[in-house]
Amino acid sequence: MLLFFYNIVVVVAFALLRMAKPFMRHDSKIRRFIYGQQRVMHRLEAIRSDLANERIIWVHASSYGEYNIIRPVLQQIREKTPYKILFTFFSVTGIDTLAGWTINQSQADHILYLPLDSRSRVRQFLDAVKPEKAVFVKSEFWPNYLHALRQRRIPTYLVSAVVSDRSALLRWYGHLLFGEAVKTFTHATTLSEVSLRNMQKAGIENAELSGDPLFDYVATMAQRDYSNPIVERFLQSAGGRLFICGSINDANDLELVSHLAKKHPDTKFLFVPHEVSSRRLWTIESHTQGRSKRYSLCTDQEDFSATQILIIDFVGALSRLYRYGTWAYVGGGFTPLIHSIIEPVAYGLPVAFGPRIEKHITPRQVAAIGVGTIVQSADDIDQWFTALKHADDKLADIREKAMRYTRQNQGATQHIVQLICQ
Repeated sequence: MLLFFYNIVVVVAFALLRMAKPFMRHDSKIRRFIYGQQRVMHRLEAIRSDLANERIIWVHASSYGEYNIIRPVLQQIREKTPYKILFTFFSVTGIDTLAGWTINQSQADHILYLPLDSRSRVRQFLDAVKPEKAVFVKSEFWPNYLHALRQRRIPTYLVSAVVSDRSALLRWYGHLLFGEAVKTFTHATTLSEVSLRNMQKAGIENAELSGDPLFDYVATMAQRDYSNPIVERFLQSAGGRLFICGSINDANDLELVSHLAKKHPDTKFLFVPHEVSSRRLWTIESHTQGRSKRYSLCTDQEDFSATQILIIDFVGALSRLYRYGTWAYVGGGFTPLIHSIIEPVAYGLPVAFGPRIEKHITPRQVAAIGVGTIVQSADDIDQWFTALKHADDKLADIREKAMRYTRQNQGATQHIVQLICQ
């Protein structure tokens, strides 16, 4: 019965969004999401003949952050198996980031929006794709897709799953909606004992503890050659030390890092917003009071002598840009969706982040070993940074701990590929 009402809500909600579309800003994420959903079935039909001649593994992640988790797994599947990969996103950011990437860059042969989780669209999608296997990343539980995959007996996997004590899967309504659907998973991996216990409570029986493949991806990125002449010129103007503010997500993040920059005018900062839009960039500039420049307006001969903050107004390079940093702040920590802590840690940086880390094991672990620090206010981040600003011995010690932690957590990718492709 609950699934019946769920289907009604999905259809009605999307109909209301379509009706509201003309009144939305042209560059709004919701408007772009609606447009993508309206076009996805046409796109699927356009590649249907290509898919018919391929052995497909369908992989789905909500956003670009979850894509990076599974990326090293995609690479090994493409290199070591005969499968082709169809990758779906639910978020606008993921689609926008990978737009224009080659297959070798994205590790996916086809990239689409995930069609809405309605019975008709699920049937059309699976009829067109005919996947031999399906893989979901982190917390993606779509009841109609899972029911359909189970009915078709398609092996289905869940990678780096997160099921907190507050998860809907553990509530009475979650049991009614997902009770049978979660039994679809052939195998599941998770990073924490809490998630493992909760998955078993929810009925996901074939689950195990496994490492995070994101460690493998970031460690590989850290070892590869990369050069950005504009950022390197800015780094030179900073005397070789930069504070990287990665994935600035909301007003809380911006308040903390802009206050810190104002308090320390002798330190130069790289601001990397989680989303790049004209409104977000204008907001950042208004907080930095004429002390910033946008990357897109600079050249590799730019005079940065009077610029304290360089705003990165493109997406997809943050995991490489951390190599230029000495200290880091990671955004999203004032919401349940903190962004990747692994990336700055893999480069040996001390990292600060907001307090909402209850669902995430990595921030808790790096805090426990003295590499990460939870900050809740502008005073907190100022005290943390001031203590490290000129403490080269402390920075060297943190770097050693961070690199050791990264090495200890590598190796999950090969195991997950074996589970999926055995």
